[in-house]
Amino acid sequence: KIVLPKAVLQQSATATLRAFNLKEENKAVLFLPCAFVGGKMMVIRTLVGGLHLHLVEPKLALPALQDDVDFIALTPMQAANSISQLNNFSTVLLGGGPVPFQLEEALQKVSAKVFHSYGMTETASHIALRKVNGVDTNNRFYALEGVRFRQDARQCLVIDAPLWQVSDLVTNDVVELLDDSHFVWKGRADNVINSGGIKIFPEEIEKQLEAQIHQPFFVGSVNDAKSGERLVLFVEGVTAPKIDFSVLKKQLQPKK
Repeated sequence: KIVLPKAVLQQSATATLRAFNLKEENKAVLFLPCAFVGGKMMVIRTLVGGLHLHLVEPKLALPALQDDVDFIALTPMQAANSISQLNNFSTVLLGGGPVPFQLEEALQKVSAKVFHSYGMTETASHIALRKVNGVDTNNRFYALEGVRFRQDARQCLVIDAPLWQVSDLVTNDVVELLDDSHFVWKGRADNVINSGGIKIFPEEIEKQLEAQIHQPFFVGSVNDAKSGERLVLFVEGVTAPKIDFSVLKKQLQPKK
């Protein structure tokens, strides 16, 4: 069980309200299940910030909304199924998983400011954000005020956030640490493929191939006597799609 003191919930809510400049009487929509921290924190933000919270039953796609709304939190899948509705919002927060290439491309045509969050239950939802659309789009996550980052020997992210009562929180997320408040997410340490001594992050390869493959796929490996693990692209379907692997460095190109 993970126990979160009320003071931590209030700190997280205050940091979010400040990050998105949300004011009393602003409108928000709860479209996430409250069984998980993302949904719970939408309620806490409402209580702390004095927002108007509209309750909509969580589904894969938003229903048609009549009014403009200031803030909503969605999973990437919900956002992908609700692109036509997102212009009704001022700010959209995505969380719960990576943002696929096709979704990121589609979000460039959305007028709402869209952010991708990094966080977990232990940190009472997000403690870092990255801008997904607009002129200031980039792949760097930046820390909320009061949060600092470092790395362990595996190059995994370590979080220090005293106001969240978090200290030395070691994650399994391998990152490129730019400074103590900015990082680029590379992948999960659990998924790293070691091929001939080269550490390969399948998530990075998948991100670069998403634009070319329009069917379910993933990058994995099979045991190999020579290299230890051989990099393999697995695609679901009757026929294999034609792929231009030149978008990848030679050592990152699947061997099968």
